[in-house]
Amino acid sequence: MPLRTPTHPDFFENFLINRTEQTVNTAFLWLLILKELSKQALTPTQLRKQISRKHHNPHRATLYTSITLLKTMKLIEQTSNTPQKLLQISPKGKLILDRATKHIKANLAIILSGE
Repeated sequence: MPLRTPTHPDFFENFLINRTEQTVNTAFLWLLILKELSKQALTPTQLRKQISRKHHNPHRATLYTSITLLKTMKLIEQTSNTPQKLLQISPKGKLILDRATKHIKANLAIILSGE
């Protein structure tokens, strides 16, 4: 019986693990984008290079989709309409980044405490 079928005993466990990993990776990428743009305005290419140095090399399409979503949510903004298209964090993005950072630190402390 293949693992991908719902009748396999480990199907739901593996599905849950995979879904959790995908969700955490996506949220982590969004927070990395906000963190990098809180330091300085960057082009999407510069942003990708910065993130690649610290975490992983996100696929170009994933990064651009994330940038579009963060722009739509008004967490980041384009600084000018010049060909360079610099991105920067918005005031709302700074607030979200601060809240998320505090939330993650508090919850990771609980998880890592071993209690």
